Amino acid sequence: MNSVWSKIIYWFGGDRFGGVPRSSSWGSFKKNYEKTHPKECAICGNKKVSLHHIIPFSQDKSRELDVNNVIWLCDGWGTLQHHRGMGHYGSFLSWNPDIISEAKLMKFKFENRL
Repeated sequence: MNSVWSKIIYWFGGDRFGGVPRSSSWGSFKKNYEKTHPKECAICGNKKVSLHHIIPFSQDKSRELDVNNVIWLCDGWGTLQHHRGMGHYGSFLSWNPDIISEAKLMKFKFENRL
């Protein structure tokens, strides 16, 4: 039962994922990252995004605040769900270590579609 509540809290912006508490610096990290990386999906350009960890910090806590381990991906209603679909292969129990290169390819395809 506790894991169900944890998942619900996570979906609503809780401070834990995979049982690992977020760093107290996470909020300021996101704000600083946004100053140098436009807050838009790296694939489709949608502005409704989540900051996705390439290697989840539940797997490697040392990379939670690593600018080379995050990427903006669209998330939520009215988006193409690249966060879950491309970043996590459709399941938050998985992750895509190649999301940077795949996002570049998909962005090119989006920009040059017929």
